[in-house]
Amino acid sequence: MDDVAFLRAFEDGTLPPDELTHRAHVRVGWLYLTRYGDDDGARRIDDALRRYVAAVGAADRYHVTLTRVWIALVQHALRRGSHDGFDAFMAANPELGESRYVLRFYSEQRLWSEEARARFVAPDVRPLPTG
Repeated sequence: MDDVAFLRAFEDGTLPPDELTHRAHVRVGWLYLTRYGDDDGARRIDDALRRYVAAVGAADRYHVTLTRVWIALVQHALRRGSHDGFDAFMAANPELGESRYVLRFYSEQRLWSEEARARFVAPDVRPLPTG
């Protein structure tokens, strides 16, 4: 599915939940951030993801900290250099393909806490990359 069709299906809630894999989540982030920049892109990701999970009956699965951390990780990778398309971006940043990559920054206990689900909590293992 091309980027336009993928984003449309995500935004209108017709993307089947089993197709919103970890890689697809990263693709959503990449699409919004490359199209709208850091601030507007991050806001749009958060809004669209909340709408999507509500549309598919999974609003209770939304996780504030995970969303914000993955946004920050994609932003960091984009700052290291532009790439021609999502596949090239992922090839240049293979760590983003690992759903457990966030555990380099968070302990499981902190990341999976109700507090982290409800609001952003800072990493407790090491700081998120910046710049």
